Amino acid sequence: MNEAMKQEHWQPYFAEMGITAADNVLYAQIDAKAWEYIVTPITAAFSIQHFLLCFTADEIILAGVTVMGGLAGQSASLPRADIQSITYKAGLLQGKLTIVCHDAKYVFKVPQVVLVAPWQKVNLSILRQRAFNAS
Repeated sequence: MNEAMKQEHWQPYFAEMGITAADNVLYAQIDAKAWEYIVTPITAAFSIQHFLLCFTADEIILAGVTVMGGLAGQSASLPRADIQSITYKAGLLQGKLTIVCHDAKYVFKVPQVVLVAPWQKVNLSILRQRAFNAS
């Protein structure tokens, strides 16, 4: 996860979308389903989805990160108008961020610390203080 974990790579990526990205970005992942680990534990690792989440006033951008650690060039957004709730449950090494929309529920695992991304711990603290709002 080298390229996507460096601020000098993801800041221009979000800037191309017209978004100022600084302390409003987190690395997160959607884990494989429990049955996938039971049925096919080797391939379950490949179904884990990696993202950079960028929290803005109008939306939350989900920028895809490849397994090799590059920016996938694909992104999706969750408009704030569609979001019903955002909850965060802290854990010892990682927390669980749950975003509930009108039509879906997204559960992200958010590590407290990422060794190659020193900004993760700081940004997580700032976003928790802001209740995951942009400012």
